[in-house]
Amino acid sequence: MALTVSNNKYTPARDSVAPGSTLTWTWNSCTGDGYGGSTCTSHSVQFDDGGESSDIQDAGTFSRTFANAGTYTYHCAVHGAAMAGTVIVK
Repeated sequence: MALTVSNNKYTPARDSVAPGSTLTWTWNSCTGDGYGGSTCTSHSVQFDDGGESSDIQDAGTFSRTFANAGTYTYHCAVHGAAMAGTVIVK
């Protein structure tokens, strides 16, 4: 299943999956400047459970497999609680 990391939000911000599922976050955080260039904003996927998290980056992907049922909250290390998401594994 794919999620998007864009400027100040994750899409979807809440997702439900079965145990054993792998989610992949793809960065789409660059915006055009109107002159043919672009500006990219760095974000991360930082899990509150201390589990595997992404680096702070402005492009690329990050994947995590969820083996156990539970609720996994995450946020951007740069933007804090203003940019947060939840994965529910059931």
